Amino acid sequence: MNGCGIIYVATRHDLFLEEAVISADSVKQLSNTFHITLFTDRPQHPLCSLGVFDHVETVESMDVAGSWPSGLLNKVKSLAQSPYDHTLYLDTDTTVLTSELSLLFGLADSFDVGMAEALVDDSFSRKYFARPLFNTGVILYRKNSRTIGWLAEWTARSERNCRITRQVPLPPTPELRHVADPRLRRKLLGNDQISLAPLLSPEINRCGLRVVTLDYSWNHRGSTLLERNRSPIRIRHWPRESKEVQAQNLSTAIHRASMQAGSGDGMHDLFVSENDLKPG
Repeated sequence: MNGCGIIYVATRHDLFLEEAVISADSVKQLSNTFHITLFTDRPQHPLCSLGVFDHVETVESMDVAGSWPSGLLNKVKSLAQSPYDHTLYLDTDTTVLTSELSLLFGLADSFDVGMAEALVDDSFSRKYFARPLFNTGVILYRKNSRTIGWLAEWTARSERNCRITRQVPLPPTPELRHVADPRLRRKLLGNDQISLAPLLSPEINRCGLRVVTLDYSWNHRGSTLLERNRSPIRIRHWPRESKEVQAQNLSTAIHRASMQAGSGDGMHDLFVSENDLKPG
């Protein structure tokens, strides 16, 4: 495979796989021209064979620092495995609201990486890191020697940070020397935005990448800052929906996929359950 494509990474819990189905369905409803690949540790799950994903890659999930940091490490490691020349990575809790994804992919002709900035009023990591960060929920990147090297370094730093979080007492790390509370430092170290920051941020570019800062409309996290809300939202990346809304959205996505595949309209009954929708 090559060309342009979208990838999701859903590991550690069925919730994230269900979210990926809903998000990929939002893409398909507005722009059915982009190939979508799912990276997951549960490739035999029935949701993987719905047809929402064009390709499914198996991930060997690691447990190095608990469920949440390990899931983020799985994500960073999977980025380098994208089968596309130009990749748009989307977190599972995103909703695509525009049919103009081609505009975003067009930026990859001139830039290596594109991300939106994390804002103080929408990001835990940005608030306590106290310096500019990129939000890693929407990442546009092209495959070349620069980005391959960058992703390798990001993966290595993420693995290091995850292992550090298990040490008692927690050793010091240069990027978080200003954070006195060890419990807060431990939580921050498990976040992929913190492992990225020493390599790439709005202020730092240690890998020689050609970087474009995406307009906030491409990764809207709910900031109320007026200057970040001058354009219609293109990709919504807000906090997770309630269980009830999540179940309805999943049911709708499965119904659409089932009808397109000619498998009837009762397939959704197999998946929506209270256990499946519990957060990890």
